[in-house]
Amino acid sequence: MELNYDNLVTANESVLAALHVDCTEEELQVNMSYMKDADSVRADIAVTNLKLTVLKVEKAQEEEKNKTPSRPHPVSDMQMKCQLEGLKIQHFSGNIRDYPGWKISFQFAMRKYCQDEEEQLQRLKEAVLPPVRKKIIHCQSVVSAFEILDQNYGNSDELMTLFLRDIKSCKPLRNGDDKSLKIFASEIRSFITRMRDLNKKHDLKSDYIVVDLIDKLIPEDQYTFKSYCHDKDLPKYLETLVNWLGDEAQLRSSVFDDTRKSYKVSASNSVTFKPPQKFKAISQPCLLKCDASHTLKDCPAFYVLKVADR
Repeated sequence: MELNYDNLVTANESVLAALHVDCTEEELQVNMSYMKDADSVRADIAVTNLKLTVLKVEKAQEEEKNKTPSRPHPVSDMQMKCQLEGLKIQHFSGNIRDYPGWKISFQFAMRKYCQDEEEQLQRLKEAVLPPVRKKIIHCQSVVSAFEILDQNYGNSDELMTLFLRDIKSCKPLRNGDDKSLKIFASEIRSFITRMRDLNKKHDLKSDYIVVDLIDKLIPEDQYTFKSYCHDKDLPKYLETLVNWLGDEAQLRSSVFDDTRKSYKVSASNSVTFKPPQKFKAISQPCLLKCDASHTLKDCPAFYVLKVADR
């Protein structure tokens, strides 16, 4: 239509250009009316094109709305199936101390692999070992199964009491060597993780817990930790204590390397073990200029120093 319009306009312009100057008024009006008709056709074309564009947009929106989701690629389904078959879920045997962490781990695995309701229920019953499984064997949904488990094993107050009893039952440290500090720090980290699983983060800042754990250190380490918090302007929280234990254990492990087992190489290139001499009189003067003769490990002045000075 637009092409015909352009041809029509060109033809009328040619006719007007070919008219003689002395043409009659009637001839001029006839040719001008042709031009007006052409402009009217041009306006109709523009309106029609606009309506056509609107219809195309509406049709595209309607198709997108009614579009059915396409099935995943068969390879994706196969990969997901392999992942699910290889998915190892922790088992729950009925230990109330393990329940909060196990529940979080199970729910995370189900969300990660987008398990449906039936699959989740089946895997839940497989993860719960007998005799606990009897409690949920007849449940028809994951929600109802977890309600039963929460009632029997998810009492946060009871769990908190058990965790506090466990951490307070830790034996006092007999010495301040790096191995003892690492074990003590590991027990405190486990307690912190369990308390966070119960959403009891505010209880980790309680003084009565930290004070009881500080008292389990040897007197020299108690003084050193309190000085560390004072120098660094840090609160005496469990996080502060466990970080200090880790740093202190690493520091002592590197400082006291010379007190560990030594080896002697013979002329035949064979390595023979030479155990350290215990209870041997030490003639080496103290490195910190103490009056007594002893190694740095046995120097009381060493433990009084700040961490940076050590």
